[in-house]
Amino acid sequence: MFDVSIDDLVRKGHVEAGRADRVVWLWAEIRRLKKEKNAFIPAHNYQVPEVLAVADTIGDSFELAVRARDTKARLVVFCGVRFMAEGCATLAPDVPVYLPSQQALCSLAEMDAADLEERQDFLRGLGRKFATMTYVNTYASVKALSDVCCTSSNAVKIADRLGVPDLLFVPDQNLAYLVALKTRRMYLPPPEPNQFHPREYWARVEPLVRQGELAGLVGNVFA
Repeated sequence: MFDVSIDDLVRKGHVEAGRADRVVWLWAEIRRLKKEKNAFIPAHNYQVPEVLAVADTIGDSFELAVRARDTKARLVVFCGVRFMAEGCATLAPDVPVYLPSQQALCSLAEMDAADLEERQDFLRGLGRKFATMTYVNTYASVKALSDVCCTSSNAVKIADRLGVPDLLFVPDQNLAYLVALKTRRMYLPPPEPNQFHPREYWARVEPLVRQGELAGLVGNVFA
């Protein structure tokens, strides 16, 4: 529980003074309904303080999903974005999971599974030996096409253990670059449209891999 008073939130500028009474009323209503419905409210770290104030637990997306799985509550009201609520429902299939707003989205997670399939087909057509590695901040439809999923804290360790030269890493470019750097692979960033010829690129860098100058490649192949 995030222990905070309305006076503290107003003083620090998190809540406008004119909204204070309504926020206090909403807190009381949420707590009443939470008790009445036997609900569990996990909230992501980046939620605003007035939301954190009514949460049962606070953490990152994976932590919250695990805690929701272990709850004895009848339902979960997930204060985060859609892919997080989906992950929570995956780990806790017997507990209804509600997302307060369907507009709560993460741009990183909005990758289309069909785009990933297209990239995989392209690499298979080149005869590349690769694994698809997916950051946990994705929907189940993308995870289902992956060989392995990772978090930001274990991505490098997992990449080291995969035993393939190339990684198709989606969707986080920054994490892909870190994995490439730490595993001595070349990073292939998503290019600007119409400025990249993937077959030519792979033909140019493959000799470096064969000569042992690189352990392999990490990238998104094409945008």
